[in-house]
Amino acid sequence: MFNAKFLGFALAFAGGFSLLAMQSPAQVHQGGNLPNYPGGIERRAPNPGPIGGKVDGGGKIQPKEGQAGFAVCFGDGSDGKCPNGHVGLKGHGCDNSVFSGGAMLVATGAAKVSKDTMKLEVNGMVPNTTAIFMQGPTLAKTGITFGDGLLCLYGPVTYIGVKSTKYGATEYPQYGDEPLCDKGGIPPFGAPRYYQVLYRDEGASHTDKTHFNLSNGWMTVWAP
Repeated sequence: MFNAKFLGFALAFAGGFSLLAMQSPAQVHQGGNLPNYPGGIERRAPNPGPIGGKVDGGGKIQPKEGQAGFAVCFGDGSDGKCPNGHVGLKGHGCDNSVFSGGAMLVATGAAKVSKDTMKLEVNGMVPNTTAIFMQGPTLAKTGITFGDGLLCLYGPVTYIGVKSTKYGATEYPQYGDEPLCDKGGIPPFGAPRYYQVLYRDEGASHTDKTHFNLSNGWMTVWAP
């Protein structure tokens, strides 16, 4: 079952962000436990390919420490069944009401706590909507049906920021925002973290009318 505070967070999102706007990142982090599905693991996915990644001794692709990372957990049919058959394009989240092929989250820059230049960029959302950037400590074993998309994050969620979109795209950080490592509370010694974007979708093409969808996930291994 969903943690009550996180469910309230999702309902507030669908209804206009009123509750979310009143919560601090610490409150969302403390109250944001995702569904307690067994088998939360740190999965590795090769599609799209890693940025600065490498193959370990077990044949798994690993992101290179301090690099931007790579995409994980997709709505293209490889990580769970999208609601209502709205399958996204390869490497994207589940499709949305404008049939963009789904939102695609990527990252650029250096994921170093001592010199953070990492930026999360998402496109393929519906035009003129609002997006929530989220961070989690690991992934669910497979994508979990949530709204019109698949929820990838497993464990307590850290709220990173809310951004308006332009032509279905936005990014974090923007001018004046805290660096991503500070906003996400990355420890000085670094750590692996996972990211996903939740966004409003008020279109009429989805029969369940939940009014929100999600991007693919993204994995980064932060360096000191």
